[in-house]
Amino acid sequence: MENESTIYNGSVLGSDEIPPPNNLTVSHLSNLIWKVIFSDVKWTYCFIGAAISHYIVYLYGTYMMLWLSGFIESGVLKDEKDVEAVFSMQTLVATPFSMVALFLSNRLMRYLDISVLIPFSFVGRGLFLYCFRYMKDPRSAFSLLVVAGLISFSAF
Repeated sequence: MENESTIYNGSVLGSDEIPPPNNLTVSHLSNLIWKVIFSDVKWTYCFIGAAISHYIVYLYGTYMMLWLSGFIESGVLKDEKDVEAVFSMQTLVATPFSMVALFLSNRLMRYLDISVLIPFSFVGRGLFLYCFRYMKDPRSAFSLLVVAGLISFSAF
């Protein structure tokens, strides 16, 4: 244990230096963290947002694969390999759009109230979801635009 170091008060202490006080235990640190988290509601929203964004990835993948698999029955896509290729292409196209949407939402949050941005996000997502009714080919530019828009407004 001579080579191990401990982080305390922003500095790294070696084993030859004074160890941290005994009251700095895991449970003490855990209690301090919980106090900070519950002291401001923004931390609760951050954790909820992180949890939701974590699940969006799984839901997006699952529902998009199911939707794309429906095109096999109609003959637009040949097999599961086509489904995976289209899914990869849609994800590749949607990623930069999502990054731009995150940047724009960050900028807009400085000027607009959240009570305006959240309904705007829901309306945008709803409009893009409605466009799914009119898709005939998931490889079309229209399809790529709709999927990118849906994911972007979900990230918004």
